[in-house]
Amino acid sequence: MTAEDPTKAWEDLTLDRQRAVVETLATVTPLPGRPGRSPFDPRSVRIEPLQGMG
Repeated sequence: MTAEDPTKAWEDLTLDRQRAVVETLATVTPLPGRPGRSPFDPRSVRIEPLQGMG
């Protein structure tokens, strides 16, 4: 499946569909963050492509 505008295609998916796509492509692991209500830090998430995906 292809899309002329992949960003729009992604944004048009329901959250359940977006989650299914991510689960198909990678393992996402939240890492321990700093205590308190800190802004989101992308370094606090490990994303590893599944076999054959990267």
